[in-house]
Amino acid sequence: MGTITGVTSVYADSSCISSESLGWRVQPVSSGGGLFVQVASDLFDVLDFLFGSVHSFSGVAHHVSSGQDKIENVVSFQFELDQGALGTGLCNFCSSGNTDEIVIMGTHAKLTMSLY
Repeated sequence: MGTITGVTSVYADSSCISSESLGWRVQPVSSGGGLFVQVASDLFDVLDFLFGSVHSFSGVAHHVSSGQDKIENVVSFQFELDQGALGTGLCNFCSSGNTDEIVIMGTHAKLTMSLY
């Protein structure tokens, strides 16, 4: 792939639309922060394994659906990897459709894969 220059990640589903079946996953006290915390921790575990530590994480989180206990269900974020590559992501649990895509861009190739 050459030198890794960027990473983008999009994860979207309709969890907040049908949150009754999610139980503890959407309760902040039980889940530690809701669905974003679960999905993002998996994403950053993969990135850490492949490229080293994630630095300079920042983002914006919103609570869109009234059906959940004030957990963030739409989150956009950006970060930097050890090797200097920049990354962006979006987790949207109030989407009408499903998306699970990570794109890793390098100076010689691009890899597209899913998280789950």
